[in-house]
Amino acid sequence: MRLFQRVGANDGRSPPRGVLLVMDGEWTLLAAAEDAMSAGAPGAVRRLLAEAAAECLAGGGGPAGWPSRLADRLGERLRRKAAGEPAWVFFAAVAVSAAEVHACTAGDLRVHLVEDGRLTRWTRDHVLANESPEWVRRTYGGVDVQHHRTMATRALGQSGLPPEPVTWLAAGSARSVLVCSSDLHRHRAPESCAAELFAAAAAPGAPEDTGLLVRMDR
Repeated sequence: MRLFQRVGANDGRSPPRGVLLVMDGEWTLLAAAEDAMSAGAPGAVRRLLAEAAAECLAGGGGPAGWPSRLADRLGERLRRKAAGEPAWVFFAAVAVSAAEVHACTAGDLRVHLVEDGRLTRWTRDHVLANESPEWVRRTYGGVDVQHHRTMATRALGQSGLPPEPVTWLAAGSARSVLVCSSDLHRHRAPESCAAELFAAAAAPGAPEDTGLLVRMDR
């Protein structure tokens, strides 16, 4: 297993983020969270992600359900609204085995699955343009979706919609998971930018000034 991680410097120009990797037998578990409003104290996102993961793993249950359970546990922690913690975060987590990939997302941190060098699956961005017209009308009335198409609609801790789990069957002999933030994918179609981001994750050099980009090869 190889892990490549490029995260923007914590210098105020990019939101605070946390990344977590857990090895559990035949499973690899990867999670990321982003305080998009930079509302929490320094280090709060990383601490909350680590503590929620520890509680989640200690609570039992199979690795396949880990991404969804972690989303639930982190959401519960955020809703307590403790001092110094963000009100909400964007979230992405994935559990990968030899035959299965289970992901759970809330927001526009995007998860891609690359098999034998080919993009095969990805999560959808939780933005206004991707939600049902009925929900948009009930929630926002006559808002112009085209002018607000990338407005986020889901997050952990404060959201009218739940995190979204997906399950993919892995067919390729070589699998990679790519997680990136919206300041890198910029809400482009995955087919148009995944190859660029996949290569950038493993490229030598200093991390980008902004953006979260994590690539895990199995």
